Amino acid sequence: MSLAFSPDGRFIAAMGYSGISLWDVSPIAQDGSITPIATPLQPLGSASVVPVGAWVEFKAPQRQLLVFGNLEGNLSIWSLESATDTREGVMKRCHTVSAGISLTEGVVDNHRSQPVCLVVDKSIIHHQAQTARIALASLDGLVAVLRITESGATDLIFKMNIATDTFLPRSVAFSRSSDDIFVFSLLNGAMKRYDMAGNNTWSRDDGPPIMASVILLDDQRAIAQVGNDFALISPEDGRVLQEYQVGPIAVQYPKCVIVAEDDSLVRGIRLQELPYNDGLLVQAVSACSVNGYHLVAVAGSTREKDSRVAVWRKTPIVQERRGDPLTETTVQGSGLGVRAIGIVSAILCIVLIQWPSVLDALISR
Repeated sequence: MSLAFSPDGRFIAAMGYSGISLWDVSPIAQDGSITPIATPLQPLGSASVVPVGAWVEFKAPQRQLLVFGNLEGNLSIWSLESATDTREGVMKRCHTVSAGISLTEGVVDNHRSQPVCLVVDKSIIHHQAQTARIALASLDGLVAVLRITESGATDLIFKMNIATDTFLPRSVAFSRSSDDIFVFSLLNGAMKRYDMAGNNTWSRDDGPPIMASVILLDDQRAIAQVGNDFALISPEDGRVLQEYQVGPIAVQYPKCVIVAEDDSLVRGIRLQELPYNDGLLVQAVSACSVNGYHLVAVAGSTREKDSRVAVWRKTPIVQERRGDPLTETTVQGSGLGVRAIGIVSAILCIVLIQWPSVLDALISR
């Protein structure tokens, strides 16, 4: 259902219908291999279904935290650390530091409390005593912001249900210039902005009619899935600044967009299509840079088949020429048990759109 690289690019988490699987992907730059990581015992049933998650890395003290939400609307936090030495070397494992953080006060209505978007304001915290913030939106319209420390302790900043007949939260994003958050509705072109007191500071309803996946580049620009295609939009006035046509979809709303390599945008040029030939619907995409390499991971599944995670590697940054292609380095097979219930169609590809300053937007379809 989703993929997430750790901020340092060493680890990847695959989240879905059978919980979470973790791998150490740092050897990819050397020999193309990846190493599974031991995870805590995961419950059965809806509590093990994990739609979304995100990493936070604390530098002082050094700690990697994975924050994720399950189908019942509860948040959990894992800490990644080294275990004892084994014959295979120092093995990585996770342990649970927080579990069952309920944002629904125990009210679960047909799994509509599940989070559909979860983001952090800073993926890397450099100084001791600094904290990160987590923002999420759930299927039933809840929007919440929490503070998290290096120990995994959380503090609720605010939460509220903002769903109406015309506004259903689908994506949340932290402002790049203030402490505010942006909330984008799935339908009706609606956008809202909230401060950390939970006050709605402005609202608009003149954006694209569909915004199924939105990523904020800065407070003036965002990229959104607008149906079959994607668009660069202005949250300030709802204008569509540029459209990116990527073709028809097999299943409604499975596409997502991420950015990689850099952060500035001029124009979009399709660079490359990454084939995913397992007969599966591509649903999850993630990217990072590690050891001088750019990595892209994709995952897909069907009702009958387990998910497969494919990791692609791009030319080392020091040798990079604009437009150098990505090459597949490894495909991690079964074991995830991530199944897309009710989805019967198969996959297409990943499309890369490059900005001249080497920003790639990766779009699954």
